[in-house]
Amino acid sequence: DKQVYRAGENVVVSITVPENGILKISAPGYEEEFSIEGTTSRTFKLPNDLRAGTYGISWEFRPSSQKPILSGAHLFDVDGILVKVVEAEVDKGKYSPGENIQLKVIFESNRDIALTLRTWLQDPEGNYSILGEGTVELKKDEHTIFTSSYPFQTNFSGIHRLIYALYDPSEKLIVSGAESFDCGGAVLLGIRTEKSEYPAGNEPVKVSVDLFGNGSSELRIFLENGEVKKENLNLSGIQSFEIELEPALLKPGYITLRGEILKDNLKSSKETSFSYGSSLPDLIAYLSREILEQLNYRIKGKVVNIGKSQSSSTTISFFEGENILEEREVKALGSDEEIEIEINYDGRGKAGRREIYAEVDRANSVREFNEKNNRASLTLDIPEVFHELSISKDEFSAFEDCTILSRIFNNTDTELSGEMKISVLNLSSNQIIWEKKDSIKISPFTESIISSVFNTGTYPEGEYLISQDIEAEIYKVRDEKIIRILRTERIEGNLEVHPKVISPNRDEILDAKVDITNRGNVTIEGELRIEVRRKDNGEKMDEKKIEFSIDINESKEIQREITLNLPEGFYTLSLFFKDEKLDEIEIESRFELQIVKQKSLSARVLVLDNTIPLLDEIKKLLKEVNDREEREMLEADWKFRISKEREFIENVLKSSGVIYRIEKDKRAQINELRKGIWNIFILIGSKPHSPIIEREIREHVFKGDGLIVTLHHPFEETFLREVIGVKVEGLSNWIQKESVTVQTFSTPISSEEEWKISSRFVRIKPESEKLLIAGVIKNTQRPVITLNHYGEGKAVTFAFPLSISEGEECFEPLKRIILSSIYYLRPQKELDSPISRLVPVELNLSNPTSKEIEIKVEENIPPDSKLYFSYPEMEKNEEKIFWKIKLQPGKSQSILYIAELPDQIGSYEFKSKIYILEEGNERKIDEKILSFSVEKKVKERIRELIVEIERLPVQTMKDKARVRKAINHLESILGRNGESWLNLLDIISAIESIKEIESADPSSARSSLIDLMLFYERRVAERKLMGTSLGNELFN
Repeated sequence: DKQVYRAGENVVVSITVPENGILKISAPGYEEEFSIEGTTSRTFKLPNDLRAGTYGISWEFRPSSQKPILSGAHLFDVDGILVKVVEAEVDKGKYSPGENIQLKVIFESNRDIALTLRTWLQDPEGNYSILGEGTVELKKDEHTIFTSSYPFQTNFSGIHRLIYALYDPSEKLIVSGAESFDCGGAVLLGIRTEKSEYPAGNEPVKVSVDLFGNGSSELRIFLENGEVKKENLNLSGIQSFEIELEPALLKPGYITLRGEILKDNLKSSKETSFSYGSSLPDLIAYLSREILEQLNYRIKGKVVNIGKSQSSSTTISFFEGENILEEREVKALGSDEEIEIEINYDGRGKAGRREIYAEVDRANSVREFNEKNNRASLTLDIPEVFHELSISKDEFSAFEDCTILSRIFNNTDTELSGEMKISVLNLSSNQIIWEKKDSIKISPFTESIISSVFNTGTYPEGEYLISQDIEAEIYKVRDEKIIRILRTERIEGNLEVHPKVISPNRDEILDAKVDITNRGNVTIEGELRIEVRRKDNGEKMDEKKIEFSIDINESKEIQREITLNLPEGFYTLSLFFKDEKLDEIEIESRFELQIVKQKSLSARVLVLDNTIPLLDEIKKLLKEVNDREEREMLEADWKFRISKEREFIENVLKSSGVIYRIEKDKRAQINELRKGIWNIFILIGSKPHSPIIEREIREHVFKGDGLIVTLHHPFEETFLREVIGVKVEGLSNWIQKESVTVQTFSTPISSEEEWKISSRFVRIKPESEKLLIAGVIKNTQRPVITLNHYGEGKAVTFAFPLSISEGEECFEPLKRIILSSIYYLRPQKELDSPISRLVPVELNLSNPTSKEIEIKVEENIPPDSKLYFSYPEMEKNEEKIFWKIKLQPGKSQSILYIAELPDQIGSYEFKSKIYILEEGNERKIDEKILSFSVEKKVKERIRELIVEIERLPVQTMKDKARVRKAINHLESILGRNGESWLNLLDIISAIESIKEIESADPSSARSSLIDLMLFYERRVAERKLMGTSLGNELFN
């Protein structure tokens, strides 16, 4: 606010800046730093004792915009304390020790003020000694005269100075001055050598000394190791003298030479210096260290020849205190050449401060220019606890693991216990986002390594501080590392398309489903690319783009229709986000149909519904009920239950999609049984109509077919024991139902679960070693569902009727058991049938495209082969057998038929021709052939079978009789033509005889006899004898 101020006055400063920023200003007695915008002002007070003069306000401005820093100063004047020395003098120009010095000083001041005056004496060597101190009262605008006397003492001759100074009460210097005077009779004016450098280091040095004085005096010459020359002189005015120093007195290096003249106990001295032997080698030692691992140090010694000539070889020695650690050879080094030598130092067990030295040429074998630089040292502060924090790297993406390794070595002789905490701090928000604590207990001189993993997850971009805090008793330490989490746009995704097979060279619409998850730390908006490339050469054929937006941590499903038109071949569809491939799948462009022709293993189920005969039997049992109303009610309940069992079985079969047939009529049942079409039989209601039918079913199962039975009525005991694997101990109360909980177990047909059922039960007992119990009544553990293995086949038994209504708790569990049973009971492998000649042929057609395909299958069956069954029903046209089918997109369908090969030796082909029907035209796309061979005729095989049975190694008379009986039956077949029903009876009788053999294994022969039984069953079925007197006799 003005240019001139008085001491102690306020100064007002106006400040204007061009933009926002930080301003720092300073002036006498004042300093401040503050944020500023636009114009502001500041006020500060000048110190009261400020001397008069020109001062400045210094400023430095740091703009917020990161522009360069600006600085400067503004000057102002202060009218403060002003004291001048008007005059000063001592009473004479030369003094002797013991005399007094008379000092007179005249001061002039601009104000009244009391000041402190101090005086000192400075000798010719530059040494100071205080003479006195007192107060001087100054008057404004008046001369103040100060006088004082000081005793003079000195050991030196030459010019001395008396120094005086005035100080204010705050010890600030106001004014000062000095007066000089002489002392003594001899002074050394100068000393010098004839040259400044003696490279060889083996020559004498001539020294010139200039002196001034009168009378006798003593000249002395000193080197660093003491006095080397002394001469008595008689001076007269200014004189010069020369002295020669012999080489023996001199050592290489920079030499300081001092001359001293002594007279009347006062001395005067001067110094000079020169280099001696500067062309010699000069070895200098350096020492450094680095930590290798834990408390292992690498001590690096470096030797450099800084001299001008080559050194000879020598050694370098490493010490810890006075103990030598190692000594290594140092080769001869040229000028400016260096060598590094390293040793390892183990700090374990050596906690504390350790001094390490290295000395080159300890034996002084090398003559050097400077011997004083051969030694170097360093200090190792070895901790009691070594701790180290290391991070796998410095920068991380989102959802990346950051491995944190904490290494702790207990370098003491006591156990170390405490706690270690690892934390991660977001430096932007100053929030701890992750923390982990570990207890530590480390034995003496033992290391512990603790690994921690911090996953960066979705934490935002920025710097994070990883801290390791160790607290163990009185020991507390922290290690820190900074990592950076990068802005991460990363997507995880997978791609699915349907269909995966498309037709070539036409537009095909594919349903594409993309599942993506944001694995970054920001919301992502962008696009996905689906690249279509040929698999064989990588040629890019097409590209589709899908725009999307996804939040942090979000997962979403995107569905799109994409249209592709590709030539025939294999292709890859690659899903990309930016340049990163997320997923890759393969598709194929080829013909529309997938076709497989094989010997059928599909389940074909025949249900033998004997519920009507069962109802007749129930009515007989109900006659025991005397109450008519109760009897009628029970009869109605039974009718309802029996009908429900049939409905339940049909419901299950329909839902399974298997081929099935339900037969109620007993003659139709027998005819279907003997056709050889079916491979699973379900018996509901009463038992089969005759023991012969039971035996035929038994042999079907032994050969490999499946059986499902509901036990309403006891079967033949042998059938129960062998095929079903149980014994019926009795019936529960057939009048009243039981409400029980059934517990099922984990078997091929059931899983672990419980459900309630209200039913009537047959009490059964396991009789077969191969029987599995699939279900029991929970409270009694009585078996009610079993699975038995008999020969190559299996039988599932329910000890209660399956009279189940939808909605009952047991409906779904029992449905699953029936479906699992059908799957498990179906043929698991192809069986050869050299006698039965029966072949099930299956053609599987799959449509993997997105279009409905209409196809026609034309089947050529070998001459003399018989077709017994077809599913779906075939069509005939001009002696051609064919099927027309519409295959829905992504669906499959099978064509199944069963044929019998003729009884003629030869090979037989079953050929399928497949056509696509398009706009009324047929286009053949494929042809499939399945071949079978007949190697022996039936009667020839029977003769072989007779020989096989004769060779059975039976041991007992009973078994020999059984063998003979079976052979007689087979020979009866060979002896007759036609009369297949008698042949069937003979086969069944032969089987009965064979299966009873105990002293040999008849399984192979029995299996062949069953093949023969199947052959003759069909012969009987073909003749349709039911209803004739002959048929009735057979049936009976």
